Amino acid sequence: MIALTHAWWVAMIRGIAAITIALIVLLQSQSHVSMTMVTAALGAYILVDGIVALAGGVALGLGLGLCGLLLLAEGLAGVTVAAVSLSDIRTAPHNIHIAEIPIIAWAGLMGIAEVYIGFQFGRALPANRLTTYRSALPPERAYLLVGTIALAFAISLLVLPMTSAVIAVPVIALFAAALGYLRIRSGLALGSLHLNHFYSPS
Repeated sequence: MIALTHAWWVAMIRGIAAITIALIVLLQSQSHVSMTMVTAALGAYILVDGIVALAGGVALGLGLGLCGLLLLAEGLAGVTVAAVSLSDIRTAPHNIHIAEIPIIAWAGLMGIAEVYIGFQFGRALPANRLTTYRSALPPERAYLLVGTIALAFAISLLVLPMTSAVIAVPVIALFAAALGYLRIRSGLALGSLHLNHFYSPS
């Protein structure tokens, strides 16, 4: 888990992408917006998120252990799910619920991975970590919250299908905004740990 501090920029970029999609969805809601447009925007975000996660996994390298593998797995899942969802939208625009299935799977897998990283990170951090970044959200807590939000989003899609843009817009915007905020805070905390040489080089 130590290696993840070297890829603090991954969390930052993924957070900025999430905030961006939240704003786009909210801006779309000001005009006539369809479920196809909202789902396409979410699919585009998942694609960008997956590409950034893949880049982070490659940057960390397989030799750095589980951190790189988890980022690679999240990235591959994101790119695959985005491709499938966007393809479903193009081939079956009137049956948008088909595109929700891979999105639910993506959110569930990301949630499990992020919660696992959070637990592992908490065990790896030194006891005096809080004195290093008082203004930052501890990274292990940020990962746990990201995972919890992702799992909640997956469950909400299962329990409350996106039958209209009126329902989808606030749910997706809230999910993306919360995810983005936590990822940016996590990136700041990871960057603080990295710059302060809290860990010896891997």
